Amino acid sequence: MADFAQWAVAAETALGLQPGVFLEAYRRNREDANQIALESSPVAGALLAMLKKQEGGTFQGTATKLHAVLGVGQDTRGKSWPKCARTLSGVLARLAPNLRQSGIVAKRHGRATARNG
Repeated sequence: MADFAQWAVAAETALGLQPGVFLEAYRRNREDANQIALESSPVAGALLAMLKKQEGGTFQGTATKLHAVLGVGQDTRGKSWPKCARTLSGVLARLAPNLRQSGIVAKRHGRATARNG
């Protein structure tokens, strides 16, 4: 997309546009697409609501704990809700760029394992 944007900016005046019009429209379009991605995800909605309630607006814990916390008050029976912590982790990885655009950084700190014997 960077090549396309560079080309479009260079062509603005030839297309009869004022300088900067394309980049402003492109920026708004990206913001709208980001917002739509977050609004259409039940996980993102639950995560944003949970973070608003958390002291400091942060969460630290395992994916299993986050899965349990986010599931409170949610309809977890639907197809769009992750059935396990591993699936939730994948959903969060896919949402990470959208979340970053909204000022939320999701960090993964390795794997926690527990074994008996």
